[in-house]
Amino acid sequence: MYVTRPLWLCKKKASTLSDTSTQENPNSGCLVVSSNHEELEKVIEICPGNTRKANQHDKLPFIQNYFTDIVYSGGDYDDFGGPVKSHIVVWFIPVVDQPPFSNRYYAIVPSGKYKGQAWTCARKEEMATTWFGKRKSPTVPSVLDHRNIYQQMKIEYKNGGFVAKSVAPDGVPPSFLRKPVWNVFYNNSDNLNFYGEASGLNTSQRLHLPNLNDKNMDVGKWYCPSLFIREGNSNDHGVIPSSFYDMSLEQYWEEIYQSEYNNDASQGHGNKNTVVVSQVVEKQSFMLFGEKAAEDETNGGVGSGDDADKFVWFGNAEGKSVGLSVEVIAKMKRIQELGGWSGDGDSAARVTKVEKFDGGEGSRGWKRFGCFVLVERFALRRMDGTLVLTCDYKHLNRIQCKWELNE
Repeated sequence: MYVTRPLWLCKKKASTLSDTSTQENPNSGCLVVSSNHEELEKVIEICPGNTRKANQHDKLPFIQNYFTDIVYSGGDYDDFGGPVKSHIVVWFIPVVDQPPFSNRYYAIVPSGKYKGQAWTCARKEEMATTWFGKRKSPTVPSVLDHRNIYQQMKIEYKNGGFVAKSVAPDGVPPSFLRKPVWNVFYNNSDNLNFYGEASGLNTSQRLHLPNLNDKNMDVGKWYCPSLFIREGNSNDHGVIPSSFYDMSLEQYWEEIYQSEYNNDASQGHGNKNTVVVSQVVEKQSFMLFGEKAAEDETNGGVGSGDDADKFVWFGNAEGKSVGLSVEVIAKMKRIQELGGWSGDGDSAARVTKVEKFDGGEGSRGWKRFGCFVLVERFALRRMDGTLVLTCDYKHLNRIQCKWELNE
C-alpha cells in the first residue's frame, strides 16, 4: 500500500521524500506522480527511422504513473559508425519498506506474456560465457516476491544517464539494465491516471470518530499497484483490469442490537427502562463485488501454485475471486491492531451490556434503543470506480448506545 507525492513537490523540496511518515511502515511505499504532460517534452529517436514525442527524465526519483521507455545502445553500429539504439518498456515501482530516497525499484513488465511480473537478477555463478567472451544472463521475469532481493534494483544517475545495480551482492541485472548508461523517457499515451492524492492514514481524523448519525467517514487513502492484486485466476498474469487500485479506510457505526419500548412487558431485569444486550458479533467480514465473501482456501481455484504463499484469496458464491498480496493483508491488520482491534481467539465474540434509561425529570420516555459497534472498512476499488472488495473490522472495544425519545 503506497502513499503518493507529486513530482513538482519532490523537486522543490527534497525533504518531501525523506519526510514520508514513518507510521506508514512496514509494508508501505511512496509513489511519485506527475500530471504535467508537457514537462521536458521533446522529439527523440527510439530506434532508426522511428521518432516520437516523449518526456525525457534525467533525475531521480522515477515517476510511477507512467510506463518507462528505457533507451540504450544494443552494442551494434549503423553505417555511419554510430551506436544502434534499442528500447524496452518497464514500469518502475519503489521497493516496499525502503525509504523513497533509496532509489530501489522493482522493474515490472507492463504488457505481453510476462505482464505484471518482475525482472529478476541472475546470480553470478548462473551467468554463461559466450564464444566471444561476453557474459549472458539466463534471467526472465518472474512473479514478484517483495522478499526476493534479486528482484530489487538500485538505480543511480551517472554520466548523463542511469545505471542499475542488483541489491543482492552476487546479483547481475538483466542485460538492458546493466548497460553502462541508459536513458529514460515517458510516453504520454502510457499515462496511468490517478484520482486524488493518497496521503495514507489520517491519524487525527481517525481518533475523532464519526457521530452515530453520520455517513461513512474517510480516514485513510492509499494506492495498490496491480502487482499486489489479482482478479480471477492467479496464474493468468495478463488479467490486470486496473494498473492501480484505490484503497480507502472508512469508519461508520453499525447497529448490532435494537429494542422497541413495550409498555406491557418488562425489558430485561423486570424493569421496562432497562435493556440487556447480549449479541454475537463477527470480528471480520468481507464483501466481493457486492456479495458476501470468505477467504478462499483454493487460492482462487489454482491450488498450490508457485505464488500460493504470496496472496490471500477471497471468493463469493458466484465463483468470483480476488487475491491480495500478503503484504497488503499484513498492512491492513497492523493498522487495525494499532487502532485497538483484536482478532485473537474465535472469529466472533459476544457483546454484553446492561443499559438503564434515565431521561431525567420531565422526560416523556423512550421508544427505541440501539446498540452500535464501530466498523472500520477497507474498500478496494479499480481506478474506474468499480468496488471490488470490502474488508470490515468490527472494533468491539468501541460500543455506543442510543435512546430515541418519545416526541
